[in-house]
Amino acid sequence: MLSTNFSVIDYLVFGFLLVASTLIGVYFWWTTRKNATNSEFLTGDRKLGVFPVTLSLVASFMSTNTILGAPAEVFQVGTQFVLQNVSIVLSIFLAAEVFMPIYYKLEVISVHEYLSKRFDAQYIRLAGTIGFLLATIPYMAVVLYGPSL
Repeated sequence: MLSTNFSVIDYLVFGFLLVASTLIGVYFWWTTRKNATNSEFLTGDRKLGVFPVTLSLVASFMSTNTILGAPAEVFQVGTQFVLQNVSIVLSIFLAAEVFMPIYYKLEVISVHEYLSKRFDAQYIRLAGTIGFLLATIPYMAVVLYGPSL
């Protein structure tokens, strides 16, 4: 019968992952002990390669909705769910070829900063931030609630 309790090995693996993640963070903190500006912190001082940026983006977008919901969706309604990837590829191409050159040339680090520069008004930046929060908070509630089901 399948056991639903953590064994000693499970705790060891979990603890090892926590310790390894902590040691990686401490190592990079120790080796690069300089005061970074917000821009340097958020953009990696524009020195990150393709591989770490790709891993970061994949980890950011892999939520419980993706891990738990996608297989269930395919099981229930079929593989047309895969067509969503076509729109994702088109969106990535659009962002990389149209928007990123604009942001890079202006040296902005977020859409909100671009809005405030483009329209020369802080209230536009505030409206964009509020809209982002109104969309993200319910999404995060669903993402956090998903694994508990």
